[in-house]
Amino acid sequence: EKAKALVKTAASKIDLKKLLLSTVKNKQAWIWGFYISTLNLSVMLLGALWGCLFLMQVYGLNKGTASLITMMIFFGTIVGSPLMGFLSDSLSRRKLPSLFFSSLSLINLLLIVYMTHWSTPMLYILFFTLGFLTSAQIIGYPAISENTPHEYAGSALGLASVLIMLLPAITQPLFGWLMDSHWNGKKINGVAQYTLNNFHHGLMILIVTCIVSMLLVLISKETFCQSSVHRQNNAV
Repeated sequence: EKAKALVKTAASKIDLKKLLLSTVKNKQAWIWGFYISTLNLSVMLLGALWGCLFLMQVYGLNKGTASLITMMIFFGTIVGSPLMGFLSDSLSRRKLPSLFFSSLSLINLLLIVYMTHWSTPMLYILFFTLGFLTSAQIIGYPAISENTPHEYAGSALGLASVLIMLLPAITQPLFGWLMDSHWNGKKINGVAQYTLNNFHHGLMILIVTCIVSMLLVLISKETFCQSSVHRQNNAV
């Protein structure tokens, strides 16, 4: 009962209007939120939606093998996420590792999209590496918290979560439209048959958003892994 009373008292002190305004005006929350969402887009579009079809129609792989290869993106993310957080904390930097791994993610995407002569084992490696490198998105979460007053950190992270879902919601239909814009209309058993050129048009979204992620890091504020209050006290 005492705990419930404390929660109720704390909730009653929250100024919802001030909370929302502070979140909306938090420039760094927007920047890092979009950084997370742009890097996460490869997981959403290649890992969950189009990667399997890409491998089947461009490489001629069967559905089982194509599914296993795209699944490697998620394994890469699982392995990479804690390592990215550890590296960022060890360096006491948020911007440097974010920019570095975004750059490598771009190179990895270019290899997957524009060099389509890879062997099946190499495709496993490339897709795992893509998941590993894009897991640098995890650095955006502490960066948001450290750029936000403690009492508003939860709402700022909530904004990032909205952006993570919003970008795929916008780009998924755009991806399909780009694929269809140069499609010859060919179908086999009701399944659209796309060419490599069609996939190049659609996957260009990932190339562009990866470049955007790098630009976002450049305009972000370095926290040196310290909260805004801590940095202010050190500056005094």
